[in-house]
Amino acid sequence: MKLYLDSADTSAWQELMPLGIFYGITTNPLLIERAGRSGTVEDVEALVGEAKEQGAKQFHAQVSGDPAGYADWAAGLYKMGERFQIETVVKIPLVPDAIAQIAAVKALGGKILATACYHANQGTLAVAVEADFIAPYVGRMAAAGLDTDEQMQQLVGLRDHALHRFEILCGSIKTAEEIAELGAIGIDSVTISPDVARALVNNTNSLTAFEDFERAAKASATKA
Repeated sequence: MKLYLDSADTSAWQELMPLGIFYGITTNPLLIERAGRSGTVEDVEALVGEAKEQGAKQFHAQVSGDPAGYADWAAGLYKMGERFQIETVVKIPLVPDAIAQIAAVKALGGKILATACYHANQGTLAVAVEADFIAPYVGRMAAAGLDTDEQMQQLVGLRDHALHRFEILCGSIKTAEEIAELGAIGIDSVTISPDVARALVNNTNSLTAFEDFERAAKASATKA
């Protein structure tokens, strides 16, 4: 399973990317707004460059504005990736006006992620448009009353039997415990917030054990 950091806050990147556990970074317009950024072309370019500096192998950014301009926007993001030597992925929401633009974006030759997935049946759309990734919003699906275990199992089954194989990249993860549960049923990747990432790496029992090991090592060294 690959882990991605879901944030546009570069201070969080600087804190967490050096852990070496994240394959890449994912963003969207809401995350960019929450980070106090502008979301302009120049701002996205700065994020791509910073992601590369922080060791990300992929950077995901989401289209916005007039759908008729999605292909041009995507071309710009792919060029940024080439410039900074990092793979950039274009996120496209699973809504009619955006879906209609996927073929034009796909023709550019870069990777695309079908985002804002709220039901397993939308996996058939990912297959139809030959998306490279689909991003089900696990936490939001649960909040909407769906059985997320069943939903994810259906997506895994669809992925495994479809003529076009896509990668399932789960978002809206609320707890660190969910990550292992999703991996156990065959989910490819998850993207997690900085808070969930901190919870994942700061297990209280592990920290206590580490402190005990260090005390024992110091005591042994003193006796020597």
